[in-house]
Amino acid sequence: MANSNFKKDLLYILIIFLLVFGFRAYFSLTDANFSDGSAYTNIRNVDNVLNNYKPITFDELSYSGRSVVNPPLFFYLMALLTFGNVFLLKIVPEIFLALTAVIIYVIAKEITNDDNSSFIAAIISGFIP
Repeated sequence: MANSNFKKDLLYILIIFLLVFGFRAYFSLTDANFSDGSAYTNIRNVDNVLNNYKPITFDELSYSGRSVVNPPLFFYLMALLTFGNVFLLKIVPEIFLALTAVIIYVIAKEITNDDNSSFIAAIISGFIP
């Protein structure tokens, strides 16, 4: 009986992940470029990590320059996983965001012990921008 529940939970998790990832990847990949200015900053930081092994701390491209304070873990992780490839810079964050829906499913399942409400909670959390 427990094995059947585990298989059903695994099926729900797989459906949630594929649905959320497919939706997010479709909209991410249909845009030809990164759409906002913060994405350009992320590309510059990842390139700087790949070339200099540290993120940008002073932005000389800003008006008169400015100090930049960002948590560097994201840039190191993206540099490690994507090697600066723009396609992967779009896909890898979508994988992480789709995994948050899976985490929500597991948390909701522990709290409610109900498959349907956990599935609905995960689906809703996966489509929040």
